[in-house]
Order: sequence, then structure tokens, then C-alpha cells
Amino acid sequence: MSLINDARKLAQTLLKQNCIDRVGFNHIISRQKDFEKVRAVTGKNGAVTKRTGAEAILFISELRVKSAGKPDGILSEEEIVEAIAKQYGIPFKKLDPLDLDIDIV
Repeated sequence: MSLINDARKLAQTLLKQNCIDRVGFNHIISRQKDFEKVRAVTGKNGAVTKRTGAEAILFISELRVKSAGKPDGILSEEEIVEAIAKQYGIPFKKLDPLDLDIDIV
């Protein structure tokens, strides 16, 4: 399972990269069952499946965990995505929508 679908693995990555502290990690893990409820989708036949997508990123950012990188701040989606990129060895660059060339997009 990839980091974007697994709140526990993503929390471990954030802790390892010093984006969050142990308190933030424990808070995320304590809310793991809530995350699983968010991901569960019950079909018409009663079967429960799990949605895929970036739910772990959104879930963790909505928990408003304290950012270890910003002592006064809250962990942002941007910091989470940057940590995922670093984990996978992908360069991260924040795009400014005003700097995009509309002809290329």
C-alpha cells in the first residue's frame, strides 16, 4: 500500500523526516480507526471496499498536527506532499499558478 493510502505509513514517514514529533505521530495513530471509516465505502450489495486516493494526506492535514519544522505552525498538505516526494526520491517543486504558461498547460 502506498503512503497516500496508509495514514500509519505516512505518519511514520513524517516522523522519520522530522516533520512531526512523537506527540503528533501518536495523535495520528490514535485516530487511525477514524481514517479507516472515512475510506470505507459500502456498496449496494453491502460489500465494504476501500477508496483509494490521497485521503491520508487530507486526513492528517485536517488533524492539525503540530509541525516540527514550524514550531508555531500546523503541518500543511504541502509539507506532507514534500515528505512523500522525498521518500520516493522525487524532486518537489511548489508551482505558482500565476507563473504557469496557459499555452503549455
